[in-house]
Amino acid sequence: MTEHGNENFVVVEVQRRRGDTLSFHRDCRKILDAAAGDTTNICSTRFHPPRIPQSIECKPMNSAEMNKLAIDSLRDIALVLKEGSMLDQMVLGMERLCFLTNPLSSGDMARITFSNMPQEILQKIRDTIMLFRKQSEKSDDFSIDDWDIPDVDEYYNTILHNQAMKVMSNLILLSNEASFSRYPCNDLVPSLLNIMKDAACQPQEAYHACRCLGAILQMKYSTRDELLRNDALDIFEKTQLVGKCSHLLLEEESGRIINSLIC
Repeated sequence: MTEHGNENFVVVEVQRRRGDTLSFHRDCRKILDAAAGDTTNICSTRFHPPRIPQSIECKPMNSAEMNKLAIDSLRDIALVLKEGSMLDQMVLGMERLCFLTNPLSSGDMARITFSNMPQEILQKIRDTIMLFRKQSEKSDDFSIDDWDIPDVDEYYNTILHNQAMKVMSNLILLSNEASFSRYPCNDLVPSLLNIMKDAACQPQEAYHACRCLGAILQMKYSTRDELLRNDALDIFEKTQLVGKCSHLLLEEESGRIINSLIC
């Protein structure tokens, strides 16, 4: 409670401690709308948390409930990722998908999400990874004035690209030999290697590309031959050195793939 002149008003702050961004923004709006109601004008100076009835228990969802939640979430994400959506909305959708496909964050929900993944979302993930090479293909004409106003589309495209690589590697690691054929990642290797070549400038992107390549290599051994044909061993040795200087996870992931290639 803060005093402002002769009036009392309440400052409501909402923080995200767990869960995905898309759900947070939806729930945050509901909380702030409720806080803006007439009841906020008669709050006392002391805060009394509402009592929760003992009959209300937090019960884990069963498989049917998780399956319904996964299907509903994927339907919402597919709408957000459709062509023509705003970039910031697509980033939120991809971040939510990254949360749902990571067993460390969503538990059993990750495998259920994986089993219900529609092909249109898989294709969108693949296209996002493949089409984001415009930064390295730009001309070298650059002036210091370019730093004054950041390119918003470039910013969101970078985040979207990183999230897409996270989701792809999560899905590949959740798959088995039978389901791996569903994933449109056969032509991703050259594009991911190009990202690795820019590790000195973009180590975080290189780490996500490296993780994605590691997942593909783990699931499809024939990828090893393709990597060796593209001089990948030299690329990974260089990214390992970059990681040693600036990115520990990149160093570790590069080292694991180097060991797989030389065995």
